[in-house]
Amino acid sequence: MLKSCRLACKQCEPAPVDPGRYRGQLLVLNTTLGEIRIRPLFSQAPQTAALVMELAHHPGGCEGCNFYRNEAHPEPGSSGPPYGLLQGSMAGLLKVPEREGGDIVMRAGHVAMIPSTREFFINVVDHEGWGGSMTVWGDIADEASMRVVESALRLPYKAVKHPTYGTVMRMLDETIAFTPMAETATGSS
Repeated sequence: MLKSCRLACKQCEPAPVDPGRYRGQLLVLNTTLGEIRIRPLFSQAPQTAALVMELAHHPGGCEGCNFYRNEAHPEPGSSGPPYGLLQGSMAGLLKVPEREGGDIVMRAGHVAMIPSTREFFINVVDHEGWGGSMTVWGDIADEASMRVVESALRLPYKAVKHPTYGTVMRMLDETIAFTPMAETATGSS
């Protein structure tokens, strides 16, 4: 397969990705608000983390990568809505990741893939009740990155009712495009 293809024909299967190729690297989501650094959790979700890092190694390969939903912190004692997350799309992934990782308590700073999609979110609060329903594949790498995520939660939005589940969601008035890039992790071996 040609390097420039990126499966544009939608008729071929992508070659398997090797998680070992990306160990010691961080994912950086470059936005107009700043950079969000994510530490891939290869021990938790090796294939999903590798698919995301593969995308980061193909500059320009992520048309449609953006954040579109901003859920503020829920009221004390409530699990939502709002749900305390920033949600987006990694439309350029080679394929939809399979569910992996088992049951993990979802904590603030975890980055998770929504099953059977290319959609993901960054938790800004703990979601203990969500258990293993999502694939947790990353963790916010530093406080500066979490400040960028938090700043997105303060942007203007409109309330939209989910057509199937009836959940009221906060959708950004204007999406925030991002470019995924790879960076060597400081102090990695």
